[in-house]
Amino acid sequence: MKGRTFRLGMWFLVTLGFGAAVSIVLFLSPYNNTDSLQENIVNIGAFYVSLSLFFTGFFSLILYWIRRKAMADEDVQHINIGVSFRQGFLLSGALIFIIILQSFRILIWWDGLLAIGAMMMIELYFLAR
Repeated sequence: MKGRTFRLGMWFLVTLGFGAAVSIVLFLSPYNNTDSLQENIVNIGAFYVSLSLFFTGFFSLILYWIRRKAMADEDVQHINIGVSFRQGFLLSGALIFIIILQSFRILIWWDGLLAIGAMMMIELYFLAR
């Protein structure tokens, strides 16, 4: 995959995820019934999925940009794409996990460290392989 195609795809993912998250916040209620405050799991799940798409694209673009500036060699550009996407996906997963814990009001500082540590262990597995 070429770097330009990757960047265009990630910008599309960022735009789609951000637009979906904003529209879910503005137009959909997290409750089925406002009187009983029964949660609508589909709307909440759609919000987290759209936020995950946004963060995956955002982190992938940032990491790809940093790698492209660090290594100007064209031969390693295609390797940077896969690594940037994987690390962006892992960072997004850790961040969404932290946000979900906060939404349940059970986030403690060491839970965040455990999420980051798990993400780092998964990345070390891929780097060692």
